[in-house]
Amino acid sequence: MLINWDSYRVIDREIEEERREKERLALEKVRADSQHATSHHLAFVQGRAGDSAAMKVTIGRFDLDVTAPEHPRVKVKEGAQYESMLHVAAAYCEDSSLLDFILRRGKTLPFFNPVVFLTIRIIGAQTNLLDRSNLAPFHRAILHGNMAAAKWFLDRYHIRPLEGCHPSKAAADGRTPLQLAIASGSSEMVQCVLKDATVHDVIRSWEQGEIHIFPTKRGDPSQFKEENWDAIKKILLTKVRRFVTL
Repeated sequence: MLINWDSYRVIDREIEEERREKERLALEKVRADSQHATSHHLAFVQGRAGDSAAMKVTIGRFDLDVTAPEHPRVKVKEGAQYESMLHVAAAYCEDSSLLDFILRRGKTLPFFNPVVFLTIRIIGAQTNLLDRSNLAPFHRAILHGNMAAAKWFLDRYHIRPLEGCHPSKAAADGRTPLQLAIASGSSEMVQCVLKDATVHDVIRSWEQGEIHIFPTKRGDPSQFKEENWDAIKKILLTKVRRFVTL
């Protein structure tokens, strides 16, 4: 029986070509994953620089998952706290259309449904997600003195409330929106949240400020200075003048 060595050589070549193709595809995937991770981090960097337009372009161009943390390769456990793109945009970007853009996006996941066996569930950016400082995006907007973002959240609260965006309830870190506004050092922000603040909250904030106890915490952006207090105090008094002793 004669062995057809040419046939074996053809098979060997096909096996080798298939192996090389698998290696090429695997390498392309590694490069694509690396580029995606780099782009994801870039979007956070652009957001912290206040470059709303660039952040929006990066998210759209690379179809980034706005629900993921800054380093998407790290698996996030259920209930974990981390800084999201919405936190960054709320804190640093003054273009409120970016918040709309992020909120509309998300990720799609297949899941079992007893009626339709395979469908798609869309998970958008979480407005009630807490960062490691126990603040939701709304509270980050206030603390960083970002008026455009704070008004964006408040406007939506009065139309259709978003989770984690109540204008008078305390954040998970224990501070109310009014206290966060005072900590921001922005008189304009204090004026913005004052109308929704409870009288009790305003009186407490005024009394504590008078004895130089201010609602600031380690890790806050260093914008509040004690000399801001005189201007803020005058704003608080417009709501509680008859309840306090001057």
